[in-house]
Amino acid sequence: MHSLLTGKIYFYAEGASPEKLLNECRNQAVPLSHIKATKIGFEGCISTRHYPIFVRIAERYGCKVEMRKQKKPLLTADFFIKRWGRICGVLVMLWVIAGCNRLVWAIRFDGLNVVQQQEIRRQLYENGVCEGVWMDKETLSKAHQAIMQKGEYGWLTLNFYRGRLIVEKNDMIASPELEEKGVSDIYSTVDGMITEVKVTSGDILCFTGQQIAKGQLLVSGRYTDRDGKVLTTRSQGEIYAQVQCSYQATQPLEQTVQLAHSTEIQNTAVIAFGKRILLNTPNTTATDQIKEIQLPLTLFGFALPATLERQQITHTQPQTVTFTRQQALELAKMSCRNQLEREYPSALVQTEAVQTQVQEDGLVVNMTFTAIVQAGTETTVAE
Repeated sequence: MHSLLTGKIYFYAEGASPEKLLNECRNQAVPLSHIKATKIGFEGCISTRHYPIFVRIAERYGCKVEMRKQKKPLLTADFFIKRWGRICGVLVMLWVIAGCNRLVWAIRFDGLNVVQQQEIRRQLYENGVCEGVWMDKETLSKAHQAIMQKGEYGWLTLNFYRGRLIVEKNDMIASPELEEKGVSDIYSTVDGMITEVKVTSGDILCFTGQQIAKGQLLVSGRYTDRDGKVLTTRSQGEIYAQVQCSYQATQPLEQTVQLAHSTEIQNTAVIAFGKRILLNTPNTTATDQIKEIQLPLTLFGFALPATLERQQITHTQPQTVTFTRQQALELAKMSCRNQLEREYPSALVQTEAVQTQVQEDGLVVNMTFTAIVQAGTETTVAE
């Protein structure tokens, strides 16, 4: 190995005293190798650095030395001078690997499916956490708080150690509701007829089959016992009523919509070592649909401390869509049903009545629903 770095010379020596020459080289620690005797001398190998000393010793003992072959060292001054850029790059990379423990190299997930991983990665990016940024406790804490505030996970941790961020989670488990002290009543939120009463506490002031009006007191949190003493409690339970409600929707027979005709993905920026390097600015129009994508940057499967920002651009063009009268009717009816669902999310529809009116530019639909809905809401009473 030493000879590969310093080079070596193969020589031939002859003279009157070759034995004395070999003994003197041993006394002065001049390394010789591959020594073979010849008729009037010997041949061998010596490192380039020791060759001048060997020649001087040979002259002292009347021996003649002739160089047969020389092998240059693998690394010379010219090697470093001509390749200083590559060497500096290697040194910088080694420095980054050894010293940049606060740089996020990779984000790993434990206990999350693909959809959850994408959502967590997006939330981390919005809070300044991704591959290629410098990490500190404050940034990590803010990102953790922002994710936990959404209430989607019962337990989630962000552990950062030597360039690797580990995201671990457990699904949220609904905890049993603690009964709050206080007085509350249940008031009607609709006009209709009661179909079912499921009350667990409170004084029930209504019954099945009763017609009720919006704002009417259905369950009271105050009641009197047999001794005439007034007691208070929380009114809890569910009351269902049959209601009638109407909605209107207008559906044109011709409608101009933006339809996608081509999609392209463009790399817009790279985040590395805490810097955002802009690659290009995509040319987009007001009608284009743009989706931001962040991906960890890898090289031959090796994670790099960088994040690639991409834009998925869907180019659209206006197109006029013509509906038949039946298609327009179905779309308008769907709109009315959506209005019902928004007002009463858990409504159970019993009957539907449809009235249509044809106009020049479209179809007007009025729908009347008979449905069973939850009719009461709990209201706290000041004591």
